[in-house]
Amino acid sequence: MVDISPKIEKIFPMVEDGFYFTINRGRQYGKTTTLDRLEKCLPDDYICASISFQYSTDAIPEYSRDIEPTLTAGLKAHYYMQLVNNIRRYKGIEKIPSEKALTSSIKNLNDWNKIDAVYTDYTGDTQHRNHPGFQSEPVIIYTNTIGRNDFHIMKVAHDKKNLYFYAETVDDITPNTGDNWMRLFIDADRNFSTGWNGYDYRITGGQTLQRYADGEWKNVNKKPVKNIVEKNRMMITVPRSFLHLMTGKPNFEFKWSDNMQTEDPMDWYVNGDVAPGGRFNFVFQEQSFIE
Repeated sequence: MVDISPKIEKIFPMVEDGFYFTINRGRQYGKTTTLDRLEKCLPDDYICASISFQYSTDAIPEYSRDIEPTLTAGLKAHYYMQLVNNIRRYKGIEKIPSEKALTSSIKNLNDWNKIDAVYTDYTGDTQHRNHPGFQSEPVIIYTNTIGRNDFHIMKVAHDKKNLYFYAETVDDITPNTGDNWMRLFIDADRNFSTGWNGYDYRITGGQTLQRYADGEWKNVNKKPVKNIVEKNRMMITVPRSFLHLMTGKPNFEFKWSDNMQTEDPMDWYVNGDVAPGGRFNFVFQEQSFIE
């Protein structure tokens, strides 16, 4: 448990002086715990009256206590992202993977053995679903058979001419089915306010590079970018000259997605697979950039 005694010591004088005070924290982040501790610390000459209005409004989206992502009333994944942000404040995050610029290009999948920086994604989240929901009258059966390519290991490398992206799945990668097959999203400027939900580029079908401009995705290259697929491994080579928004040393975010059904980030919580999960991104920075 977190030691909140210093906080209680600051509140207690306000109680003695008869002042009103507020605890300005997000839902589920310590207000009730603080008040409970304060009540226990107050001497016997105080009478504490506990009043709560939350239980009559729990079913209303405005006062939802749910942390999981939801499509209800526009709540989306905001509470979930708030949860993650607060956990990171106390536990921190792992060091961002990085690689120095290569002196020779990556020509085949075996060349990735020399790349040490690795990104991982949890597996088992592409299993098909056919199960009744919580509602019993009438019974609702939730069915989803969209999952197929289960991402596991990702890598990034670069040299003066190209960016290289690598993805490895649990099982053999399925045949190319078109636009939503093994997509790669790139946030070139690490600015959420630009592009499509922050993503300035994407590669669809493993070969078509697109840039988001004027409210739509537009093809960048006339010729397809190069990709290699062997069993459960895949790599994509992107000429840096195609990525006009990227200048200087690499410092960008990226995400892999397979079998997305709708053009909505919330779809990543439901259909296919995405790495990293949900609205999160991987970050790549050249090693000399962060040293």
